[in-house]
Amino acid sequence: MGGSDVAVAADGDVIVAGFFEDWVLQDDGSSFVPLAAPRLWRFTPGGTMVWDGWPGVEDPPPATYDAYETEVPYTIAIDGAGIVVLTGLLVAPHGVDRDVDIYVTKLSPEGHTLWERTYPGIANLYDSARGVAVAPSGELLVVGVETVVFEERDGWIARLAP
Repeated sequence: MGGSDVAVAADGDVIVAGFFEDWVLQDDGSSFVPLAAPRLWRFTPGGTMVWDGWPGVEDPPPATYDAYETEVPYTIAIDGAGIVVLTGLLVAPHGVDRDVDIYVTKLSPEGHTLWERTYPGIANLYDSARGVAVAPSGELLVVGVETVVFEERDGWIARLAP
């Protein structure tokens, strides 16, 4: 397991974004492939786990990497009401075009998805959100990088409605 970001809620709870990694046998039994499943954890200030998992994904993670989209979390922000905002990237499954899109989601304090959005970027290549902040108005300020032509990348900033 690995962590990518951490944030502290107004009540002192700690929310950690990261991923679970392992090697799994392909469905046909021919070889092992990497599995990366995103994870979120919420702990009390004393370290007791409140919840863990990923919105919309049952435990354990999917059996093979090939058949599923994979969200890769990078950053977390928490607003005054305890709403968790998570940004990162979304990787299309193998066998598709391996597109990597910008990923933004809002979660209730209990970890339930309120909404999620993906954005393909200008050239629909490798794009990701790398930072997020919540403005006093509730708007989200999101920054990231997008590939515009093969190895050429540009930074971007977006303001999203609450």
